[in-house]
Amino acid sequence: MHATWAILLDTYRELRTKRLFWISLILSAVLVLAMAATGINENGLTILHWELGSFGGVLTTDLFSPAQFYKLTFINLGVGIWLTWGAVILALVSTAGLVPDMISSGAIETTLSKPISRTRLLLSKFAGGLLFGSLQVAVFSLASFLVIGIRGGSWEPAVFLAIPLVVLVNSYLLCVCFLAGLLTRSTITALIITLLFWFAVFVVNSTDAIMIAQSESSKVRIETLDQRIERDQARLETVRPEQRLALENTIAERKDRKANIEASAARLERWVRLPVVAKTLLPKTQETTNLLARTLRAQLRNSATTDAERQQLEPEDTPNRPAFDMLSREEQRILEQRIEDRYDARSTWWVLGTSIAFVAAVLGLTCFIFNRRDF
Repeated sequence: MHATWAILLDTYRELRTKRLFWISLILSAVLVLAMAATGINENGLTILHWELGSFGGVLTTDLFSPAQFYKLTFINLGVGIWLTWGAVILALVSTAGLVPDMISSGAIETTLSKPISRTRLLLSKFAGGLLFGSLQVAVFSLASFLVIGIRGGSWEPAVFLAIPLVVLVNSYLLCVCFLAGLLTRSTITALIITLLFWFAVFVVNSTDAIMIAQSESSKVRIETLDQRIERDQARLETVRPEQRLALENTIAERKDRKANIEASAARLERWVRLPVVAKTLLPKTQETTNLLARTLRAQLRNSATTDAERQQLEPEDTPNRPAFDMLSREEQRILEQRIEDRYDARSTWWVLGTSIAFVAAVLGLTCFIFNRRDF
């Protein structure tokens, strides 16, 4: 156990000496300071003592409380961009050389001479790489917790869920990087292979997201057309005779449109499950970090815009409005809500369980190759 702890600390010290360690901390600090400097009041968005305006009345305390504003900023900027992409990339670049450096000529003999099994040695290196990334996320999470609490007046311990979730995302990519580094013995090649793998996962995620959006959009459009057809059929009894023919043509048009959308939706549903099957075999990088957004978003859902305020955002359904063009703001809100609900319906155990199984399988293969290879 002492040897394992020594290797873990040596790995962490080795990574800490690299410039990217300090670059990541500086970028985290800059992002948190930017969040702290930004605020919201009844007049709109502010930066320090300067007021930037309400951007059409969208960003004011009439619609968002300071707590809601900072939570949304953390979800969209902190989780959606920095923790999902920036911090992960910097951690990956920093740790990509762990295996190639370890098995380089002259270094592996000294390493293998230690009284520790090869499997434990490799797993200790892997844990050291994750420890490096966890420190970066812990600093950012603590700073964000203080900003939301002090500036927003809401103390959210759920922010610290970012630490284990981002470490998990790092593990999904680091295990691939370890396997590639062992097979190629090149830091650059291992990093490129890992980034290509991450891009493939991103393509599968994007395909899944597009299909879900199309599927739910079709359902919203069909429901909207049903409501308008029902409304127009009720109007047939009250309109003047000269208007009846035009209204009947409108109803027929909408029924044809509905039939076309239903046919397209039926064809799409045949393919919607394919990305899910592929994602079951792959790590869920984006959905893992979105688990934190789920928690914070659920808290915001009940305290966000009221029904009265949402009604003000919905445009009037006037006769001049095209019948089949774009969704109204209310319909868009319903669509976004349904897409969120569809993602949230996916079990946490499915997101994390299948991803951890992937890590275990890749690490198992890496340990098997490492144990059987002569250096």
